[in-house]
Amino acid sequence: MPAPTVDTPVDASSVPAVGELSRDGTRRGALEFSLASLMTATGAGLIGLGAVAFVRAQEHRDSCAAREVSPGFVDPCSFDPPALGFASAGLSWGFAALLGAGAGVLFARGVRVRRDARRFEASMVELAPWWLPGRGGVTLSLRF
Repeated sequence: MPAPTVDTPVDASSVPAVGELSRDGTRRGALEFSLASLMTATGAGLIGLGAVAFVRAQEHRDSCAAREVSPGFVDPCSFDPPALGFASAGLSWGFAALLGAGAGVLFARGVRVRRDARRFEASMVELAPWWLPGRGGVTLSLRF
């Protein structure tokens, strides 16, 4: 038997009024969409950079494993260990993931702002019924 669920009432102060996010319809989310696009492009570039660093690190590891070190010479494998290439790839992918998450948040905010602007435009003339115990009526709101 499933446990009964309790619907909690939504606090009216936590829900923004129509036009609040879009500043009375003057903002349409263009800034959020632009920043999210830039962050997505930068993240895609970092993914590509990480892939190149990963492939180069594998090639460097294989070349270091195949050769012998001659005494008296500077060994490039000890001054540039292959693990640094793998670390570079991991850092690139890690920052790309963070940029992707930030871009997703900005895209979602841009959608909310655009919806709010459209709702604000649609609510230029509003006719809404209201009622209280024992009485009721209609409210007409005009915005101009």
